[in-house]
Amino acid sequence: MEKHITEKRKREARIIWLILSLAVMAIIFAFSSQSTAKSETISDSVAEALHVEQTATDVRASNRPLLLGLSLRKMAHVFLFFCLGVCLYQAMEGRKLRPLWAVGLGYLYAVFDEVHQVIVGRYGRWQDTITDLAGILLGVAFLMCVQFACRKWLDSRNQQSTQFREPSSEAAEASGNDV
Repeated sequence: MEKHITEKRKREARIIWLILSLAVMAIIFAFSSQSTAKSETISDSVAEALHVEQTATDVRASNRPLLLGLSLRKMAHVFLFFCLGVCLYQAMEGRKLRPLWAVGLGYLYAVFDEVHQVIVGRYGRWQDTITDLAGILLGVAFLMCVQFACRKWLDSRNQQSTQFREPSSEAAEASGNDV
């Protein structure tokens, strides 16, 4: 009975992560549907709100806002696809080659995103898919590291708790009591 409940919870969690993956994809789709002018306007307003200055010495001052807007868009790509990588990795729980599934599906969506941009009249660049792939890989690697660290921590806690229990069980055996 307990195993059935655990499997049901895992299935429910995978469905939730799949829904979150679709939500992130919808957000990316919405941003990709915007015109180039609107996208640049949003990037510029974010740059102004953050009061960020570009400090490259070899760049003319008139080009600095352009470069800042470009780097903000790249950071947004990486962040959104990081989120997608996290969600897809979690949604693939229980699958063999789970990281490859997450990265593969995420990259497929990145390619679709660039094709979608061409359809709506923007520029689709294969270089953007590499930026997106970097975000996906970072998201998957981040979760793999977190899971590894959690497993190590739990293993060390379990070892400590068995070390504390062993002397008491030996004492009980020595006194003739069944444990």
